[in-house]
Amino acid sequence: MCPETVDITEFLWIVLSNLSLTRQRNTVENKQSKISTREAHVFWRMLSDTYTVIDQINNAKSFVHDKDFILYLHKLVEDYEKEAREIEGILNKLSILGPTPNVRSQNVAGNSEINRDKETAKLIFTLMRLKINLLLQTIAEPYINDSLRSFIIGLTKDSLKRYDAFIKYLKAKKWIETPPQYPYTQTYVKDKIGAADIYLIWEHLMQRYNNIRQTQLLSSYTADTELKLLLDTGTNILKKEATDLENKLLYYGVTLPEPYTNIVPTPETTELMEDRYIFNTILMGMWNIITLHGMAIQDVIVNDSIRNYFINLTLDEIDLVGKMYKFGKLRGWVFVPPVYMFSSQ
Repeated sequence: MCPETVDITEFLWIVLSNLSLTRQRNTVENKQSKISTREAHVFWRMLSDTYTVIDQINNAKSFVHDKDFILYLHKLVEDYEKEAREIEGILNKLSILGPTPNVRSQNVAGNSEINRDKETAKLIFTLMRLKINLLLQTIAEPYINDSLRSFIIGLTKDSLKRYDAFIKYLKAKKWIETPPQYPYTQTYVKDKIGAADIYLIWEHLMQRYNNIRQTQLLSSYTADTELKLLLDTGTNILKKEATDLENKLLYYGVTLPEPYTNIVPTPETTELMEDRYIFNTILMGMWNIITLHGMAIQDVIVNDSIRNYFINLTLDEIDLVGKMYKFGKLRGWVFVPPVYMFSSQ
């Protein structure tokens, strides 16, 4: 079986799933009973941030005039309170003392004319962006406990969907400013697209060209056959993504950046680079790409389909990073952060 005969993401999963089950079982037994210093702080901070968001929305609710917006804010508070309870449960299992909880929702007496609904919406929009930033940064870091990382991935997916829905809501209300639009689209293009949207597609394509070339060169120095297979499969994924980005730029009439050659010189020896170094170089590059995707999601306002494209790209990258990280754990190649405590999870 080869990458050309099956879906490349499915193929990557097959490769990872066929690794030694004995090594995997031993790794889980040894590692899953621990949490790192980073994980302890991340979950404490997430709960503190969630409390702050709940407080801010509850305070803002008292000054909102639009009845539909009040209902929307009630639902947001319910969602964030559910997240807070879930994080509280995790901290309780880990025996980590949490931050001071927020006060219950209440109607604050005051002049409701002081704040405008549009300004309240902007505040909540900013809080959502901040929460996404922190979650994406948190994912792009080493973890000892896979179940904790999976939980954060779930929170991230929920936050991205919530953010996308809120942008569409603000656009329907005409409560969000429209950034500069790209003025040079082809005559057959009917949808609007922002200047930032065009640049972000172009930037992602440029990054993909660099990623493809780097992965090809590092693969040529790889001695480990399974790692080489993963890198070559990853190159195919990158090429597919590059083609998608190229098609989007061409559709909007944008000149493509110049790609690198596909010729990969064969090194005389693979001993010049360690497989562990090659693996971690690729893994850290994938972490950086997650952050790049996240910044793109936040800056795309005008074109909903482009924002959804970047959301899907982010979720796909998070999934691939998780699989690569598990592979590195089995090989003993990942950097293990300092242990905070042993956990009963």
